[in-house]
Amino acid sequence: MKEEIKNISEFLFIGEDIENLEASDLVIILGNDNIEDIASCFDKLYKAKKIKKNSKIILSGKFGKLDDQKVKECFRIRKELVNKYNYPKTMFTIESKATNIYENLLFSKKIANFSEHKKILLIAAPFALKRTKLVAYKLGYPIDKIQFFGITDTIRNINKDTWWLTMKARNRVYRELERIGKYLAKGDLEIIDYKTELSNNEISK
Repeated sequence: MKEEIKNISEFLFIGEDIENLEASDLVIILGNDNIEDIASCFDKLYKAKKIKKNSKIILSGKFGKLDDQKVKECFRIRKELVNKYNYPKTMFTIESKATNIYENLLFSKKIANFSEHKKILLIAAPFALKRTKLVAYKLGYPIDKIQFFGITDTIRNINKDTWWLTMKARNRVYRELERIGKYLAKGDLEIIDYKTELSNNEISK
């Protein structure tokens, strides 16, 4: 069991520690139902100067299963950032059609203009970062420019060092592994071969 936990943790939870991040000038936040933690994460990164003041910031997300019939995730995230943290509304670019990670990245790509940016930060649920990376690779994102950061999940406590402690969290992580398989079968992600990943890591350093 300990080996299984270690392997799953290292495979899925690929986010960088905040102190290791470089300042990014393009930020894409993949929305989910955990609105308060997403906003808190952004504020922490911004105050730590991991997000440049002139960055393009895309809030992506319509709604998922837990958000059905609610105000769209992207607008709820923006409202939290404006009302609670006093960020200007004009600071954020809205992408309001995406209902899953593939669509988050597909629709955000259309408004991102990668060539204009030196460093890209993708923010998502910590357990979904591997799927995010593989979808980004499939869609032609410049992987060598990208950093990944997982939000602190205070609601479900699904983080690299805690996910196996409750049955609910374990089941969610196991479902994430299933989703990667389903995305692969549909052609919505591509497995990065070992040599390519090594090469990109060297470039990013």
